[in-house]
Formats: sequence, structure tokens, C-alpha cells
Amino acid sequence: MARVNDISSTEKLLDLIRKKGHDARPAASPTGENPLPPPPLKKSVKRSFSFKIASSRNAINVGVDIGHEALRMVRMVRTSPGKWALTGYETAPLNRETRRGTPEFISLLKSELTSFCGSEKNINIWAIMSAANVSVRHIRVPKIAKSQIENAVFWSVKKETPFNEKETLLDFEILEEVVEEGVPKWLVMAYTAPSREVQEIRGLFSKAGMPLAGISIVPFAIQNVFRTRWIPAMEGNVASLFIGNDFSRIDIYSRGNLIMTRGIKAGINSMVESLLWRRCRAATGRRPTGSRERRPP
Repeated sequence: MARVNDISSTEKLLDLIRKKGHDARPAASPTGENPLPPPPLKKSVKRSFSFKIASSRNAINVGVDIGHEALRMVRMVRTSPGKWALTGYETAPLNRETRRGTPEFISLLKSELTSFCGSEKNINIWAIMSAANVSVRHIRVPKIAKSQIENAVFWSVKKETPFNEKETLLDFEILEEVVEEGVPKWLVMAYTAPSREVQEIRGLFSKAGMPLAGISIVPFAIQNVFRTRWIPAMEGNVASLFIGNDFSRIDIYSRGNLIMTRGIKAGINSMVESLLWRRCRAATGRRPTGSRERRPP
């Protein structure tokens, strides 16, 4: 089982941030069926990722969320093993001139982070990426040597949901040992994300002169809250519901671990549209001008 002070880094998508150029494809299929002939997996791949937020005892961690309307920043410091304290929080509004990707946004990002971080040198900056673009799944693989698990996870995920490893980053975390029909297996949480988006986020901070230490998603951030016991893990399951402008998500946690996450392609905008549609239809008996042909749910 993952230790309480082990913090998921979201992807180990961090290879793109910390070290470029590795081939994440394992060397052969663990089942022995039609193995592909890619180059051998580098021994340094797994060690290049970390489940801990900070490697230094005195490091300060700054989290950044680039929203539609605001840039949000939080600052945390580790007070003791497994214990963290919130030491700062700020919000900077965004507008059309400072929308994401523009030179004005880069300038804003640099100035706000510089002011927020102050003169501290030992800082790890983490950014949030959209969970809508990260696929999370739980799989079970044979209880093989941990050195072979990366290989097994790759082929298991590839079989369930084929993906292009040149365009997708894959990471996983071993949760615990389980028994299935008398056979011991590893329960693994695996996640994939488009490398292009990771590169784009990394590029924003690099241009601002504030290189990232890691990238995460909100479901994993909430999981970290449970694992570090900021909020004691409750008996039974805990559900978290997020409703965004165009996307919503429900996450289920058990014993501090994320066990299910589901995205919904609907949000506040579709709710507003549906309410306006029904109100206009009730008042006039006609479909509102400019609305979709299909009746909202």
C-alpha cells in the first residue's frame, strides 16, 4: 500500500519536464504474444519519477492553477515528515489581454510568481493540467517482480485502450496486493496524458523563467489531501463533484485512494442553455432562436 507521505506526482509525465528523450515503451509483451521489437527500456526511466512532492526537507512548494478567469497560486512548506503547512494563497485576475499563451500572460505569470515566491531559492513549482485530458484507470497485473511491472502495465493499458506512445505519456502507481480467484496480483492505478499538452504547459513556465518541478491534476491533489491526513480518511467512500463551464467530473475515494474518476461532457454552460431553452419554450411554444436543434436533456 502506498505510504501516507508518498505523494502522487500525477503522471510521471514528469519525464518531459525533468528529462527529455527517453523511449517509454517496454521491451516486450509480458504475455509473450507477438512481442514488438522496440529498444530496451532504460534503467533510469523509473528512477526519474517521484511520488513525493519535494525531495528537499526545506523545499517550498508552490502550486499554480491557470483558470479561465484567474491565476491562482498556493504556497506550502513541509513542517515535519508527512506534514505540510499552507503559508500563502493569492489570485491574479485574467482578461482578454492576458489570456493563456499570449506574451502578456507570460509577463503576468513571471511577475506574479516572482512576487509570490519572494527571495526563496529552494522552490518547487507545480502546475495543474485539465483532468479532462488525463485518462485514469485501475488494472490488475500478475504479481511479478517490481522491475517487470512497468512492462506489464504498458501492455495491459495498450490492450485495453490503444494509444500512440509517441504522443502519449504513461505513468502508474502500485496501490496494493490483491487476490483474484486465489491468484495474487498487483492493483495498479495507471494514467495517460497527451504529451503535447504537457509540453505546452511546460513551455509557458519556461518562457516565464519559472521551470516546473511537476504537473498534476485536481483528483490527485485531493488524493494527496487524504494521504497526508489534512482531512482524515473517512470510513467508507468519499465523493467529490466538480462542475466546470463545459466539463464536469465526479471522483470517488476509498481509504484515501482515488478509486474512480469519470468525466462528463456537460457543465454550467449547458445547464444555462437547457434552462433558457425550457423557459423560452414554455413562454412561446417555440425553440429559442440560435439554440441547438436537439432538445437539451
